[in-house]
Amino acid sequence: MTVWGYISQIPPTGAICLVVGTSDLQLYRRYHFGNSINKTFKENLVLKHCNQINAKTYHKSNSSDLVNDFTDIVVIGGGIIGSSVAYWLKHTFGNQITCNVIERDPTYKYCSTTLSAGGIRQQFSLSENIQLSLFSSEFLQNIHKYLTVPNKDLPDINLKLNGYLLLATDSGAQQLIQNHKLQRDLGADIELLSIKQLKNKFPWISTDGVALASFGKHNEGWFDPWSLLMAFKYKAQSLGVNYLNLDVIGANISNSDQIDSNGSRVQTCNQLIVRQSDGNVKQLSFGSAIVCCGAFSAQIAKYLGFGSHNSGIRAVQLPIEPRKRFVYVINCKTGPKPDSPLLFDTSMTYFRPEGNGGNYICGRSPHENDEPDVDNLCVDHSFFESNIWTFLAQRVKAFESLKVTNSWSGFYEFNTLDQNAVIGRDPYYSNIYWCAGFSGHGLQMAPAVGRAITELIENNKYKTIDLTKFGWTRIINNTPIKETNIC
Repeated sequence: MTVWGYISQIPPTGAICLVVGTSDLQLYRRYHFGNSINKTFKENLVLKHCNQINAKTYHKSNSSDLVNDFTDIVVIGGGIIGSSVAYWLKHTFGNQITCNVIERDPTYKYCSTTLSAGGIRQQFSLSENIQLSLFSSEFLQNIHKYLTVPNKDLPDINLKLNGYLLLATDSGAQQLIQNHKLQRDLGADIELLSIKQLKNKFPWISTDGVALASFGKHNEGWFDPWSLLMAFKYKAQSLGVNYLNLDVIGANISNSDQIDSNGSRVQTCNQLIVRQSDGNVKQLSFGSAIVCCGAFSAQIAKYLGFGSHNSGIRAVQLPIEPRKRFVYVINCKTGPKPDSPLLFDTSMTYFRPEGNGGNYICGRSPHENDEPDVDNLCVDHSFFESNIWTFLAQRVKAFESLKVTNSWSGFYEFNTLDQNAVIGRDPYYSNIYWCAGFSGHGLQMAPAVGRAITELIENNKYKTIDLTKFGWTRIINNTPIKETNIC
């Protein structure tokens, strides 16, 4: 047995083990699932080589040892993506599966979800991203239909559909027009505004340097990330999902009897090595795993051997890393009204209203060579004065006089290849799936992504939105899929 990330420990006597022949596999399928889950997924839920016990052992899915030591599906990461995945899995499969969510920060103090600005828009250039956001917007507007929990208050995410307003220079106007056509074709209610129309609709804007604007009339805006996360989590728990305060520190990799094209044994993974909150280390066995670790998903990939092989699929690294982003709260009594949209400037600076009383939040991504250190979440207050304020004041004259009242920072899960998500089945391990690398768009796409990965597990293909393009193939082949107007 090979172990990545931690010194291997032999599973204790009595560890769950299935030594499977054809009749055994058929029995396992009938016992646990009937015929409702695709064949590949059923087979992945069978544990092999957990312990060298020459015996056959079967356990009911509701027995105490399975609850403690084995889960049909483990979701690694309990933020918005992981919680959405867990909800959709249990919503779809119900009591046919057990599902545990591993989250190392149960307070969500450092969670990217709760530290984000909480925006949602359909103004993308890739059809998949537009469709994901369209469904998510419908989901959020009908959240009571999806996430209401009996005997609990109705979920309230404080959804504000004020729209997104994107400004383009002469050089970017044609791309905005191309994007607009695709967005409209897919059902997004986006309108292009000339300079005159822009000034009439939003008289507080200075149009210097602006050639064209794009405004989301419906289904775009922002919401409270914490409230949405809690709504997903509570609903998932009500359906039987267990949230475990654990930190994944390694994975047990085993050699199978199969031989690959290079003459090496094909390896499998059905165990995670986890550290409990009390410091004790244990092994958690699973049938299938879904990695939803956001900015730190690449560490799980390393545990699985990616980037450590000289050849083959696992010679590549998962190109996801944390990037720190600052958010500043400003106050300007004479600024745009609370019903104003989120404005994304030609300078890549953004701002939007935050409640009443002249409050706004704003930010800007730094240049590639000026990325801040990610060892902490400290805010660089000089960044506002040197990189944001000037552009705010140029676009909105009222912002010449403002006050910074608060600030925070959070981690962006940055896909260094193309700033798009990595979604789908692992290219090497048939029982592992990925939902990571959203590069700032995970919160708004979470409802649709959870549905999509569940469809893939249930049907061995996507049913509503085909996300094949976002799989590992482009990473292995180094063929990025670029978004334009990324914000």
